Amino acid sequence: MQFLTQDYTRNPVRPQDEPQTKECVLPETPSVALEFRNVSKCFGSLKVLKNLNFALNTGRIYSLIGESGCGKTTALRLMNGLEKPTEGEVLLNDSSFDYSQAVTQRRQMGYCLQGYTLFPHMTILENLSVIASRSKWSEEKILHRAHEVMALLGLDASEYLKKKPRQLSGGQQQRVGIGRAIFMNPKILLMDEPFGALDPITRNEIQDVFIDLQKKLNLTVVLVTHDLAEAFKMSSEILMFEKGHLAQRGRPNHLLMNPKTEYVAGFLKTNSPGHILEEIPLFTVMFSNVWTFCNNATGFMAYNLESEETRLFSSMDQFVEFKGQSSGLFFETHQDGTLKKQKALRGEKSLLDALKVLVSNEENYFPVVDKDNKVIGAFGKEALNALS
Repeated sequence: MQFLTQDYTRNPVRPQDEPQTKECVLPETPSVALEFRNVSKCFGSLKVLKNLNFALNTGRIYSLIGESGCGKTTALRLMNGLEKPTEGEVLLNDSSFDYSQAVTQRRQMGYCLQGYTLFPHMTILENLSVIASRSKWSEEKILHRAHEVMALLGLDASEYLKKKPRQLSGGQQQRVGIGRAIFMNPKILLMDEPFGALDPITRNEIQDVFIDLQKKLNLTVVLVTHDLAEAFKMSSEILMFEKGHLAQRGRPNHLLMNPKTEYVAGFLKTNSPGHILEEIPLFTVMFSNVWTFCNNATGFMAYNLESEETRLFSSMDQFVEFKGQSSGLFFETHQDGTLKKQKALRGEKSLLDALKVLVSNEENYFPVVDKDNKVIGAFGKEALNALS
């Protein structure tokens, strides 16, 4: 490893090119960056991939998704030359992948894994430039490129290049991991669960950074992920694998609206955010600052479900005045506590069911009742704000 002695904080002088006037030309038909032709892969008697045929165009993000063991990571390793197909061929930029020159071929691509995979004893600059140093880049060229990459990642080179990975947050380390993958100016970037080790807030932030980066660099990205929401957010197209073959590919909305098989429909349903909402019972997310009221022999009685306070009123006017001054919602019940007249939501139903009712009606809130039709709370459109 070549250790660099230059001042890390110095931004190398860059040649200032004169702006060029470009002619307006029609967009070209996208070229194919990667292609599988009749590709199968066996490990012993186990056939992991089965006669795969697909092409991936330049400048787009593709997500490979499916259940564990479906073959998506093996497909990624075939693209990078870490595995060789048992049958068929992998093409890189319209040329058959030359496995006798796998290291050279591999350097045309970036590779980014889960968990940052930074070398803890190296500085950030040394981590970024591992391959460049082995490729005999000059110190000046490495430092120049390091400043470019750090700027693309939104990191201050003067602050971070001298640091060790342990001095960075998880999100910053992941940015550096991406920076190392793009350091050699690849046109193709392969990513295997790259954001899986991050907390949800950091993961969302890094995803946004990466989407902007991909657009700036016009990268062709192949992303292996288990996270359907991540695939939907980031992908131009999704390739869904099932037991070693390609079950369906298409834009996210196409898969949702037109699943070709029961497997595809079931996978989308089981792994979708909607499924999570289906698993949450409504009674766990309703609010309880709710008053029930009813006529009794002496006037009106009101009861608050949250504070368990009971109020008695001898006249309608007293009750109306109290209602106007109180916070919370009011629902009329019979004397046995069951709801009177108004449409209600059942507490044992799912949050998804409740949201569907909310968005299809003009009412801002609904009472929530138990199996005996007794009011146990309320659910309103402010729940949409809580979910956003």
